[in-house]
Amino acid sequence: MAKKEKKQKLKMPKSTIITLAVMAAVFFAFRLGGFLVGLGVSFLILIALMIWFWPTLLTLMGQRAYAMGNNNKALRYLKAGHEHGRSGAVQSSAYAYILLRCGRAEEARVVANYALLNKRISDADKNQIRQILSLICYKQGDYVEAMEMMEQIFENYKSSTVYGTLGYYKILAGSEDMYSFNEEAYEFNSDNKVIIDNKIILHLKKEEYEEAKALSEKSIHAGNKGIEIYFHAGQAEEGLGNYEQALEYYRMANSCDRSFMTTISEYEIESAIERLDK
Repeated sequence: MAKKEKKQKLKMPKSTIITLAVMAAVFFAFRLGGFLVGLGVSFLILIALMIWFWPTLLTLMGQRAYAMGNNNKALRYLKAGHEHGRSGAVQSSAYAYILLRCGRAEEARVVANYALLNKRISDADKNQIRQILSLICYKQGDYVEAMEMMEQIFENYKSSTVYGTLGYYKILAGSEDMYSFNEEAYEFNSDNKVIIDNKIILHLKKEEYEEAKALSEKSIHAGNKGIEIYFHAGQAEEGLGNYEQALEYYRMANSCDRSFMTTISEYEIESAIERLDK
């Protein structure tokens, strides 16, 4: 006899329960106690929520400060969020990633490994932290460990970020499947800027400049910016003999803010500009 399928119980998300409870409390406070009581209850609930979500607020403030270019302020907020008594994997992974982007790879490794020790974190959070550890290995020159770690993640968890990072690793390593894998990545998400850039790199390797130009224009028109995007667009234009446009892209790449994760060196950009500026 076939086993009867167990009925799945629908579980309401904790955030939804909290939201409904808050709305009910405010409603009854105004309804039964009047305006002043309702206002007082609303104020107390607001303070309680701020205290409860303080680690998350610290992390958001840190990420905003980093986006505004204030790295020191960003790291102070993110560190406070990570060290808070109710912090979780989200706060720790955010702190580790910004540490890495600021060039503090060893500190980022310590934070990421600490976060993995938390037995209560979800598999998705573990994958997120392991991706950061893979990037740390890559930036510290341990390319084999970086690729192996990302391939292990890929076996159980596929996302645009994993496809993009692993695709780039395969290009660096000259893997036999770098073309087929990056084609598969593009089919997975043809709008992700890293995945697009990986395809551009491969077209440039094969001197397929028209294809590289088309993808570069697609990425730029979608609003993507960055040193890699502009530099590879310049290479495509230079390969087609469009030197003025290539020079403009190289100068755009040179004007972008750099981070520890930037894959194009200042020397490469300056050499390209000098070569065409003559």
